[in-house]
Amino acid sequence: MKNESLSEKTCKSALAGLLIMDEDPALEMPLAPPAPPAPCTTVIGADAVFEGDLRAEGHVQILGRVYGGVTAGGNVILSGGVEGDVSGDNISLEGCAVRGGVTARGELKLAAGTVVEGDLSARRAAVNGKVRGSVSVAETVVLQDDALVLGDVSGAHISMCDGAALVGAVHILGREEDKALAADFSRALGERL
Repeated sequence: MKNESLSEKTCKSALAGLLIMDEDPALEMPLAPPAPPAPCTTVIGADAVFEGDLRAEGHVQILGRVYGGVTAGGNVILSGGVEGDVSGDNISLEGCAVRGGVTARGELKLAAGTVVEGDLSARRAAVNGKVRGSVSVAETVVLQDDALVLGDVSGAHISMCDGAALVGAVHILGREEDKALAADFSRALGERL
């Protein structure tokens, strides 16, 4: 058995994920392939300007400005500015400006100080900023106390806190049995008139 230097031990340790090695080469045994890495985060720094469409398989955090669309396979955290559409799993807009549509496959959060000029779409949303455009949510939308929406709001459940303002129509997306009740009501009303 020979003495190994520190760098040889380090190299063998680094290779341990690929092969288990012993003194006898006949005992070499390959390991299962490693699990895919967790999604990484693409960051646009506070002093950066990105021109063109940004696409990332993982998460995206934007502190600077993007002149183009942003499409993420993961979550999006935005505290800078975007002139273009933004889409991702869960989206958090934190005191930023967006000129374009925002589409979250999951949750959408607009913090106070956020300004969006475009339509919002999500499964669930909490709005505490300013929006000029429609807000379409599959489940629950909450207009918090600093919210200002200039456009229509639709969702299965809609809440509006004291201080929130809405200039537009509200559309409650009901269940099929709610639609049947509405049809029955309309029929009954028609019979009495």
